[in-house]
Amino acid sequence: MKGWFLVPLAAIVGLVAGSWGPRADLRRVREAQREESVKGKVAATTGFDAFAKLTNIPDVAKRKPTTNAVPRAVSAAAGKSKSSLGEAGLGDAAGETHRGTEELGDAADETQRGAERTVLREDLGARLEQAAELWNTRVALAKAQWKEKLSIADEKTSAAFDAALGEMNERLRDSMEALAAEIEKAEKMTPELGLRLMGDVTRTMAETYDSIGAALPEDRRGDVSEMPVFEFIDPMVAEPLISVQDKLQESPRWSRR
Repeated sequence: MKGWFLVPLAAIVGLVAGSWGPRADLRRVREAQREESVKGKVAATTGFDAFAKLTNIPDVAKRKPTTNAVPRAVSAAAGKSKSSLGEAGLGDAAGETHRGTEELGDAADETQRGAERTVLREDLGARLEQAAELWNTRVALAKAQWKEKLSIADEKTSAAFDAALGEMNERLRDSMEALAAEIEKAEKMTPELGLRLMGDVTRTMAETYDSIGAALPEDRRGDVSEMPVFEFIDPMVAEPLISVQDKLQESPRWSRR
């Protein structure tokens, strides 16, 4: 019984060793949760989510896109198989039928995958179209109201006002095209790309204030700063991003869309 004191010591060592694994697992889970939380915060405040909120692009379009690509492609594949059977001899009928069935199945699978990709792309397209319809109905009125507030009466100043807003939308579309190219290259939307997008957007809007202010009398520059220039952003400037919608966002909220 000289070694009796080793029994509780061994029990303590066993408890410590046994709890080390669960603690390490818990630490990894907490780290993963923290990383996901950071990604969620970045997604909510930068990148396309922030731009969508700024320009009133809905999270989900009310009108879902429809496609008949699957039935049409399946029918074409079926017709091809029947034609092959008609031209083949009786001795090859069984083999041709088997091959035709395989071709039909492969064509249906590929068409289904293509249709799913099309739906993903058209979902953003439908959202942009819905936002653009609303924007088109109010932008003319907003321009008229702000021209009145800024005392823009002559055609030259009015044209300069319209040109500044038009150039803003052209530059924003260029930014979206560049972003789409970078997302395609990286195969995902990164926090850096999101921050660069918002940097481009805010810089473009700030320079639009300067352009409008330069066309007005100096005493009107303060009034220009009150104008919400983001209301004049055409949602369709984001159209280049339709091709990379599946890579546009990694946050869980986007995945549920």
